[in-house]
Amino acid sequence: MNDCRRTFGLIDRLVDGRVTDADRRHAASCASCGPVLSRAAGFDDALRRSARALVAEELPRGILDQPLAGRSPGVASRRSAPGSASILAAVAVLLTATVIALAPGTAPVATPAPSATIGPTPTPAATPQTPRFVERFRSTDAIRGSLVKLGYRCNDGAPVPSPGSAPDAVVKESTVCLAPDSIGPFAAAVIVGEAVNGKVAALTIKADIVGGDSVDKRPAVAAAVAKIFALALLDEGAAQSGGGWATVHLPELEAGDDNEVVLRQVDFHASRQPNLSYLVEVKGGLPG
Repeated sequence: MNDCRRTFGLIDRLVDGRVTDADRRHAASCASCGPVLSRAAGFDDALRRSARALVAEELPRGILDQPLAGRSPGVASRRSAPGSASILAAVAVLLTATVIALAPGTAPVATPAPSATIGPTPTPAATPQTPRFVERFRSTDAIRGSLVKLGYRCNDGAPVPSPGSAPDAVVKESTVCLAPDSIGPFAAAVIVGEAVNGKVAALTIKADIVGGDSVDKRPAVAAAVAKIFALALLDEGAAQSGGGWATVHLPELEAGDDNEVVLRQVDFHASRQPNLSYLVEVKGGLPG
């Protein structure tokens, strides 16, 4: 582009709104001033669109067509119309951009397209953690050895047909021990269940009162259950608490009743079957 001494003066007059017919005739044949005047006309339209996009209220009719310098007749100088402050602020911001855009060698600034509203980035769902296995019982061999000393007859158990997927799910009945006849007025069996890691995860006790149910025979069942807790559980506090629970609540159970409690993170559950059999289940492997 050729240099012209009148170009920067033309820019000043464009900003002040004082472009003359002589300026227009000169720009028609000037390689430097002609593009400036052409860009000014296009930028004037962009200025109107941008100003209208920046204010919430509708612009007063013709306000952008008035000269930027000085006051025009009919425009209040001290008490502006509602929203005029935001309008003038928008025009002032765009006025600075006008000077930059009209400078020689500078391309017109395109009005940026409204950016898409971006919502908050969703927080990734937390990956559920599998509860770790926590040992609550002694080993199968230790439990079986203690029961044998009490006169129980023990045999190896069998795999469970449909084991669960939890770390404390029983996959194998590691031993089944039958109580001796001398234990009292009931028959009892103790079933020890192991998890996939070979650790004991559950204990099941079944008991039937011999010779018919009676209030006098029930405490004997509860006492035997409490003794099994003492030799099977690692936590002596849980064993003692569970034994106290069995002593109090097992004699109270009638057909169809059940009672459950969690003591020191060990789950104790007892029920009385319709045939009056006792079923006591103790589960370990709960999260620590």
